[in-house]
Formats: sequence, C-alpha cells, structure tokens
Amino acid sequence: MNELSFKITKAGQNSGIIVHATLIDNNIEYSNVIFSDYIHEMFNNQNNFNNDEYMGPDFQTLDEKLQEELQNYFESLGVNSELASFVQVLTVDKDQRLYLNWLKEVNKFI
Repeated sequence: MNELSFKITKAGQNSGIIVHATLIDNNIEYSNVIFSDYIHEMFNNQNNFNNDEYMGPDFQTLDEKLQEELQNYFESLGVNSELASFVQVLTVDKDQRLYLNWLKEVNKFI
C-alpha cells in the first residue's frame, strides 16, 4: 500500500487540482480532490495547507456518476492500473536500495 498525490494543471494557469489516493496492489483508491487557485504553491507545501483552502469532500461521498467521470478523466491522463503497478514496483526497488545503503552505513559505523 502506498500513498500517492498528483496535481493536474493547464498550461499558463495557476489553478488546478491535487488528487490524493492510495495504491493497493494495482488498484487506485481516491481519497479527495482539492481545487486551488494557487496549485503549485499548495502542492509544494502539502504539509502546510492554508486553513482557508477547502480540501474537498471525501471522494467516496461524491455522487457515483461524478466519481466515475473523475476516474475516467484521471485514466485519460495516464493515472491507471499500469501506473499503480509501476509505482508499486518502483517503491519496492527504492526501499530495497535504501535498506542496502543503511546496512552499509551501519556496518561502517560498527
């Protein structure tokens, strides 16, 4: 299971959306979709959200048709099961490389 956030913008605009999701196997479970007029700043400072920004409703509480349309939109942009699978494999690979480096550093220290 991995957490994933991505932003969608249009060229030359500061507004856009941030999507938060969880990857479980090859499935993408969306948690919320945030709209902001200052999407780049918001995405870069995700841990320091402005209290005035509406974080959007829980994705599962949206009308089923709207959920479906948003999922279709994300898929048209390449956010699909293939991407989820790639991220999962990449995450395992990165974790393994970090672990091996950690072992080397601990070995040097000891």
